[in-house]
Amino acid sequence: MWHGLQNIRRSETGEISAEVVIGPKSAWFSGHFPGDPIVPGVAQLGMVLDVLQQACEQTLAVTEISRIRFRRIIRPDEPIQIHIAPATGNEGAYAFRLMAAGEMICNGFMKVKVVTKN
Repeated sequence: MWHGLQNIRRSETGEISAEVVIGPKSAWFSGHFPGDPIVPGVAQLGMVLDVLQQACEQTLAVTEISRIRFRRIIRPDEPIQIHIAPATGNEGAYAFRLMAAGEMICNGFMKVKVVTKN
């Protein structure tokens, strides 16, 4: 779960949006990189999964990630908007993009499945 994850919304068309701000004391910045902190790519993908799980109110597992493009760095305290849309004709697949100040940060596709507890 991300501190600063807020305003998760789901539209009538199934599109999901949220905002997040990662504070400078986040563990993601520990060693990544001293004196020049950035949010690692794996953390960006984790944010997408967390938003999906909260919006769907289910525990999900990633089964596939494709066409990922990391376009620019995320710094501490930078407001990020996450947009996720169901991929047409592919159950459990979503197109996502992370934006900041109108700029694309990262985009790609993520496929998930519901985790059933035994």
